[in-house]
Amino acid sequence: MQKKNIDSLENTDIQRASVFTADCITVIMFLLFFIGIGIGLFIKKDVKFSEQENRYLAERPELSFFALKSGQYETEYETYLSDQFLFRNQWITLRTITELLLQKKEVHGVYFADDDYLIELKDSENYESEQTAENIEYLEEFVRSCSEGIENSVSILLIPDKSSVLRNKLPAFAETADEQNIISEIYERCDTAECIKVYEELEKHKGEYIYYKTDHHWTSLGSYYGYKAWCNQTGRKENRLEDFNKTTVTETFRGTLDSKVNLSLRSDSIDIYEPAETVGYTLIYDDGARTEHTLFDMKKLDSKDKYGVFLGGNHSLVEIHTSIKNGKSILLIKDSFANSFIPYLIDQFENIYVVDLRYYNQSLSEYMEKRKITDILVLYSLCGFVQDENIYKLKN
Repeated sequence: MQKKNIDSLENTDIQRASVFTADCITVIMFLLFFIGIGIGLFIKKDVKFSEQENRYLAERPELSFFALKSGQYETEYETYLSDQFLFRNQWITLRTITELLLQKKEVHGVYFADDDYLIELKDSENYESEQTAENIEYLEEFVRSCSEGIENSVSILLIPDKSSVLRNKLPAFAETADEQNIISEIYERCDTAECIKVYEELEKHKGEYIYYKTDHHWTSLGSYYGYKAWCNQTGRKENRLEDFNKTTVTETFRGTLDSKVNLSLRSDSIDIYEPAETVGYTLIYDDGARTEHTLFDMKKLDSKDKYGVFLGGNHSLVEIHTSIKNGKSILLIKDSFANSFIPYLIDQFENIYVVDLRYYNQSLSEYMEKRKITDILVLYSLCGFVQDENIYKLKN
């Protein structure tokens, strides 16, 4: 009996030793892992631009007493670590695969929706911020100033996100913001402008290919329906879709939402539409930095950002001078959603001036006066408009 007790105690001690050894090995492995990650982060050069995500990554923040005291340094350093993490893209892929194996429909804020759509959910919090309120005030003031004593045609076109228009493709539990109502409220504040009800037009065609499956932008077809709504409400004669030559320039486009999940199981096609009737035009980029004679930069099709085929991407200022001699000059204030919209304007204006406030820092009023602007169109995605920290430049 005593021998059995001794054997039992010895077995217990051996088990405890085994568990302790296993725990030590686990702790050491974790320590080695994080030390390796730390050393790798310290040794490797910071990546300034992510072609995969089509954005600039956070840089190492500067250490200062104020930044430490306010908590700003800690916040910025967390963002820096997240952006510069070793093997970041591979970790995103691993996380996506793990979440899908657990039967989850949402990964990193992106839903794997019906018909192979990737849809980033936009809830009410996306539109309830101080920035949103300020941007609406800036727009309201700009519209009012352009409408008082100036014979300009001013119109606003705010584009809803595909999470709203294609909400029928989302899982039943996914709640989206009421973007139609939000746009209506903004339009009510800017009632001296022609406010384009594009939501209704897109809703009628939601069964068509109007948004990319892997990207947040609308397609060329979607932007055509936006153009159609703009023409109908502003009293312009619209060109039919048949009045343009359609060309599919790629079928391997993977956009911003694909980059968020980094799985690349699907891809999009990009179509470009050019006026069937030959119209001559010249593009002048950034005050003469570059001159082109095409709206489409085919070199972009060899890069990750294939959407950059439209206008060559985003620029502070693009001036388009056409062979249409009708004395009309439009100022288009926009985000990237307008890039695929511009081809539909080519045969309607003598001059098209395209301004992106994220990069443009000159006085808008002086520019408008100098260029003798006859029409103004403010064209943004709704989400892009409310989050843009540069809308205040409308006051300049």
